[in-house]
Amino acid sequence: QREAVAARRGLWSLPVKPEPYYVAGAFRFHRPDCPHAASIPHPRKVKSRTELLLRGLSPCRYCRP
Repeated sequence: QREAVAARRGLWSLPVKPEPYYVAGAFRFHRPDCPHAASIPHPRKVKSRTELLLRGLSPCRYCRP
């Protein structure tokens, strides 16, 4: 998966609406306006979606960042 993300192949080549930042928890990341992001105990703001994917975090199933 990390190879495909880095090379922007397959699913990871699809266009995504960019956000100014993403809210990251321990396992998932969210769009800033996602209601699930509000329940993260120690959220981090990260600007790069690709960076989060390369770290192994999964996109939220609700907001689909």
